[in-house]
Amino acid sequence: MTEREKALNKAIKLCSRQARTEFQIRQSLAKSAYSACDIDCAVENLIEMGYINDRDYAERYLEILVGKKRGRRRILNDMKRHGIDSALAEKTVAEGYLPEEERENAEAAARKALSKMPESREKRKVRDSLYRHLTSQGYGYDITSAVMDKMMEEREDVYDV
Repeated sequence: MTEREKALNKAIKLCSRQARTEFQIRQSLAKSAYSACDIDCAVENLIEMGYINDRDYAERYLEILVGKKRGRRRILNDMKRHGIDSALAEKTVAEGYLPEEERENAEAAARKALSKMPESREKRKVRDSLYRHLTSQGYGYDITSAVMDKMMEEREDVYDV
């Protein structure tokens, strides 16, 4: 069996376990010390066979991250980390994650975070903690600020000043 065939077989095994991006396959094959030519050939074959499709991967990954209540920025960063082209990631998120849905997810994430905080905390500390949580989940300032205001208004009677 030639090195090219071994690279293709390894790439097929990788794709059979879970969906992967072209970048992930290239990275894995490079770690296994296959030549650039063998990697290119294996990737081309996988694309032709339909094992690699970054667009489909991005769409499925978006669904997963939206379900986990992630914000737009976090989703884009995660997609880029997985090797999805920036333009494709931007387009996928723009088409598949509406601003209203992002705001609803931010509110759900905020409610969940608030439910875990003790009610005896100072209002300022709650706001700071909630702000850090929402921004770490990838929500932008506008959404984070609006959601924080709404949550604090809803729970005004709970927290100390």
